[in-house]
Amino acid sequence: MIAVKAPAYSPNVDRISGVSPSERAIYAVADGELISAVDVAPTLLSGTERWRGFAMEVLDTPASETPPHTCLIRHLVCTIDSPTPFTFHWHENGRERTKLVVPGDHLIRSQQELRGFRWDKAARALILGIEPEMMDRIVRDIAPRGGTMLQEFYGVADDYLHALMQALASDLAHDSPTGPILGESLCTAIAVHATRRYAIYSGARDNSRGALAAGRLRLVLDYIDSRLAHELSLFELSELAGISPYYLTRTFKGQMNRSVHQYVLEQRIERAKRLLTRSNLGLAAIASAVGFRHQGHFSQVFRARVGVTPYKFRHSV
Repeated sequence: MIAVKAPAYSPNVDRISGVSPSERAIYAVADGELISAVDVAPTLLSGTERWRGFAMEVLDTPASETPPHTCLIRHLVCTIDSPTPFTFHWHENGRERTKLVVPGDHLIRSQQELRGFRWDKAARALILGIEPEMMDRIVRDIAPRGGTMLQEFYGVADDYLHALMQALASDLAHDSPTGPILGESLCTAIAVHATRRYAIYSGARDNSRGALAAGRLRLVLDYIDSRLAHELSLFELSELAGISPYYLTRTFKGQMNRSVHQYVLEQRIERAKRLLTRSNLGLAAIASAVGFRHQGHFSQVFRARVGVTPYKFRHSV
C-alpha cells in the first residue's frame, strides 16, 4: 500500500482562492496572521453577509492539512459528504489521533486551537462557521450565561444534523431564493441542536426567558405583512419581538402551528393569488412583489402549495 502524503499548506491561500479569509467558515489565526484554514477555494460560499453571524462553505478538497498551529475563530459544524470513507489525523495531548469517517459523519469543534489536522483522501464537506457572539445569543434560553463551547467530536453520526446541514447547503446552492429567513432558521436550528448535544457551558444559567405576548405576536405578523416584498430576517424579527431567535422560532410555531419560514411562504402565496386575479402584472413582477428572487422558484413553490402553476391559476378564475 502506498502512503499518500498530504501537500504542505501554503500561507498564500487568499491569493490562491481570491476569497477574503473573513468570508470563509474556516476562518483562523496561524502565526499571528488571519487566514483561511484550508488551502482550497470553496465550491459554494455564503460569505458573512447572507446570514448574520454565520458563514457556510461547501468544500471539495484533495488530501491536505491545516497549518501546524491553527486557532479557529468560529465554532464549526462540519458534515462529511464524501462518497467514500477517509481518515482524519490530529494531535491531542501530545499524541497523534486518527478517526475513520464515513459519509454523514460530523466534525464539531469550538473556536480553539487545531493541531496537526489533516485528512488522507479527497473529501467533500459542508462547513458552517458560527460566530461565538451569535451562538451565545441564539442559545441564551437553553444555555447558562458565560459562554458556550462545543466539545471536540471527530466522525460523530447525527442524522438530524446531517439533514439540517444538507438543507442549508441546498438553500445556498439555490441562492436563497426566499431571502435569508430560511437559512437563518436552519442556522438557528443547527446552533441549538449542537448546543443541546455537544456543548459544555461556563457560568450560571440564564432564566430570564422572554414570552411572545399577543401584542408582540401581532407586531411580528404585521411586520411580515408589510415587508413581504423584501428580504425578511429571523434575527430582525426576533429583535422586533424582544426575544432570542431560538425562542421566537419555538414560540411562533407553538402559537401559529407552523414555522416562521412556512408562515412567510403562505403569506407570499396568498398575496400572489390576489395579484394574479386582480392585476395585469407579469409573473416575474409578481414573483418580485411577493419576495421571490427568481420567477422559476416562485412558480415551483406556488404549484407545490396551490396545485397548479401561477399561469393556470390566473386563467382558471
